[in-house]
Amino acid sequence: MPSRTIWLGLAFFTAVNACVRLEVEGRWPARGVVRALTIVGTWSYSLYLVHHPAQTIALAVMTRVVPEASVAGFIARAMVLVLISCVAGRLFFEVVERHFLPSHTRRADDGGRWLRRQVRHEIAHSYRQTQYFRASIDGHHCVRYDTLLPCRGVEQSGSSLGS
Repeated sequence: MPSRTIWLGLAFFTAVNACVRLEVEGRWPARGVVRALTIVGTWSYSLYLVHHPAQTIALAVMTRVVPEASVAGFIARAMVLVLISCVAGRLFFEVVERHFLPSHTRRADDGGRWLRRQVRHEIAHSYRQTQYFRASIDGHHCVRYDTLLPCRGVEQSGSSLGS
Protein backbone atom coordinates (compact mmCIF):
# COMPACT_ATOMS: atom_id res chain seq x y z
CA MET A 1 0.00 0.00 0.00
CA PRO A 2 1.34 3.44 -0.89
CA SER A 3 -0.14 5.01 2.25
CA ARG A 4 2.04 2.80 4.46
CA THR A 5 5.13 4.06 2.65
CA ILE A 6 4.11 7.67 3.19
CA TRP A 7 3.54 7.14 6.93
CA LEU A 8 6.86 5.33 7.28
CA GLY A 9 8.62 8.18 5.46
CA LEU A 10 6.96 10.77 7.69
CA ALA A 11 7.92 8.81 10.80
CA PHE A 12 11.59 8.73 9.80
CA PHE A 13 11.49 12.39 8.74
CA THR A 14 10.13 13.29 12.17
CA ALA A 15 12.70 11.14 13.97
CA VAL A 16 15.62 12.69 12.07
CA ASN A 17 14.31 16.22 12.71
CA ALA A 18 13.98 15.45 16.42
CA CYS A 19 17.57 14.21 16.52
CA VAL A 20 18.84 17.31 14.70
CA ARG A 21 16.91 19.58 17.07
CA LEU A 22 18.43 17.81 20.09
CA GLU A 23 21.91 18.28 18.66
CA VAL A 24 21.41 21.95 17.82
CA GLU A 25 20.03 22.63 21.29
CA GLY A 26 23.03 20.89 22.84
CA ARG A 27 20.94 18.10 24.36
CA TRP A 28 22.28 15.31 22.14
CA PRO A 29 23.91 12.64 24.34
CA ALA A 30 27.69 12.85 24.17
CA ARG A 31 28.68 9.42 25.46
CA GLY A 32 28.37 5.76 24.68
CA VAL A 33 27.07 4.42 21.40
CA VAL A 34 25.59 7.78 20.39
CA ARG A 35 29.00 9.46 20.69
CA ALA A 36 30.61 6.69 18.64
CA LEU A 37 28.00 7.04 15.90
CA THR A 38 28.38 10.83 15.92
CA ILE A 39 32.13 10.49 15.39
CA VAL A 40 31.67 7.89 12.64
CA GLY A 41 29.26 10.29 10.93
CA THR A 42 32.15 12.55 9.93
CA TRP A 43 33.85 9.84 7.90
CA SER A 44 30.80 7.71 7.06
CA TYR A 45 31.15 8.33 3.32
CA SER A 46 34.68 6.96 3.43
CA LEU A 47 33.32 3.96 5.33
CA TYR A 48 30.67 3.50 2.65
CA LEU A 49 33.29 3.60 -0.09
CA VAL A 50 35.68 1.03 1.37
CA HIS A 51 33.56 -1.31 3.50
CA HIS A 52 32.73 -3.78 0.74
CA PRO A 53 36.28 -4.27 -0.61
CA ALA A 54 37.66 -4.44 2.95
CA GLN A 55 35.08 -7.02 4.03
CA THR A 56 35.55 -9.08 0.86
CA ILE A 57 39.31 -9.33 1.39
CA ALA A 58 38.99 -9.94 5.14
CA LEU A 59 36.32 -12.62 4.68
CA ALA A 60 38.41 -14.39 2.03
CA VAL A 61 41.36 -14.52 4.46
CA MET A 62 39.17 -15.61 7.40
CA THR A 63 37.48 -18.45 5.49
CA ARG A 64 40.90 -19.82 4.53
CA VAL A 65 42.06 -19.76 8.14
CA VAL A 66 38.77 -21.04 9.65
CA PRO A 67 36.62 -22.55 6.85
CA GLU A 68 33.58 -23.36 9.00
CA ALA A 69 32.22 -21.46 11.96
CA SER A 70 29.64 -22.11 14.64
CA VAL A 71 27.07 -19.51 15.64
CA ALA A 72 29.54 -17.95 18.07
CA GLY A 73 32.21 -18.04 15.34
CA PHE A 74 29.84 -16.37 12.90
CA ILE A 75 29.11 -13.57 15.38
CA ALA A 76 32.83 -13.14 16.10
CA ARG A 77 33.57 -13.06 12.38
CA ALA A 78 30.87 -10.41 11.83
CA MET A 79 32.32 -8.27 14.63
CA VAL A 80 35.81 -8.53 13.16
CA LEU A 81 34.47 -7.57 9.71
CA VAL A 82 32.78 -4.48 11.18
CA LEU A 83 35.98 -3.51 12.97
CA ILE A 84 38.08 -3.99 9.84
CA SER A 85 35.59 -1.90 7.82
CA CYS A 86 35.72 0.91 10.36
CA VAL A 87 39.52 0.93 10.42
CA ALA A 88 39.67 0.92 6.61
CA GLY A 89 37.07 3.71 6.38
CA ARG A 90 38.89 5.89 8.89
CA LEU A 91 42.23 5.33 7.14
CA PHE A 92 40.70 6.25 3.79
CA PHE A 93 39.22 9.40 5.35
CA GLU A 94 42.55 10.45 6.86
CA VAL A 95 44.59 9.73 3.73
CA VAL A 96 42.20 10.93 1.00
CA GLU A 97 38.85 12.49 1.88
CA ARG A 98 39.83 14.79 4.74
CA HIS A 99 41.90 17.00 2.44
CA PHE A 100 38.84 17.84 0.32
CA LEU A 101 36.58 18.91 3.19
CA PRO A 102 36.17 22.42 4.60
CA SER A 103 37.91 22.94 7.93
CA HIS A 104 34.64 23.12 9.91
CA THR A 105 33.73 19.60 8.79
CA ARG A 106 37.03 18.29 10.06
CA ARG A 107 36.10 19.54 13.53
CA ALA A 108 32.92 17.47 13.70
CA ASP A 109 34.80 14.69 15.52
CA ASP A 110 34.49 16.68 18.75
CA GLY A 111 31.12 15.14 19.61
CA GLY A 112 29.02 18.12 18.52
CA ARG A 113 30.83 20.76 20.59
CA TRP A 114 31.81 22.69 17.44
CA LEU A 115 28.19 22.81 16.23
CA ARG A 116 26.95 24.03 19.63
CA ARG A 117 29.61 26.79 19.63
CA GLN A 118 28.54 27.86 16.14
CA VAL A 119 24.87 28.01 17.15
CA ARG A 120 25.74 30.06 20.25
CA HIS A 121 27.86 32.38 18.07
CA GLU A 122 24.98 32.91 15.61
CA ILE A 123 22.54 33.61 18.45
CA ALA A 124 24.95 36.10 20.04
CA HIS A 125 25.56 37.77 16.66
CA SER A 126 21.82 38.11 16.09
CA TYR A 127 21.38 39.55 19.59
CA ARG A 128 24.19 42.09 19.01
CA GLN A 129 22.57 43.21 15.75
CA THR A 130 19.24 43.66 17.55
CA GLN A 131 20.89 45.67 20.33
CA TYR A 132 22.67 47.86 17.75
CA PHE A 133 19.37 48.51 16.00
CA ARG A 134 17.74 49.50 19.30
CA ALA A 135 20.67 51.74 20.22
CA SER A 136 20.57 53.46 16.85
CA ILE A 137 16.87 54.16 17.33
CA ASP A 138 16.92 55.10 21.04
CA GLY A 139 20.43 56.57 21.08
CA HIS A 140 20.71 60.34 20.91
CA HIS A 141 17.24 61.47 19.98
CA CYS A 142 13.64 60.76 20.68
CA VAL A 143 11.76 58.19 18.70
CA ARG A 144 8.40 58.46 17.06
CA TYR A 145 7.02 55.09 18.01
CA ASP A 146 4.40 55.13 15.31
CA THR A 147 7.06 55.17 12.56
CA LEU A 148 10.28 54.33 14.48
CA LEU A 149 11.89 57.41 12.90
CA PRO A 150 13.83 60.10 14.79
CA CYS A 151 11.73 63.03 15.94
CA ARG A 152 12.68 66.36 14.38
CA GLY A 153 12.73 69.56 16.42
CA VAL A 154 11.87 67.94 19.77
CA GLU A 155 14.25 68.31 22.70
CA GLN A 156 15.73 65.23 24.35
CA SER A 157 13.94 65.98 27.59
CA GLY A 158 10.65 66.48 25.81
CA SER A 159 8.02 64.01 24.82
CA SER A 160 9.14 61.01 22.82
CA LEU A 161 6.06 61.39 20.63
CA GLY A 162 7.12 64.28 18.46
CA SER A 163 4.75 66.25 16.31
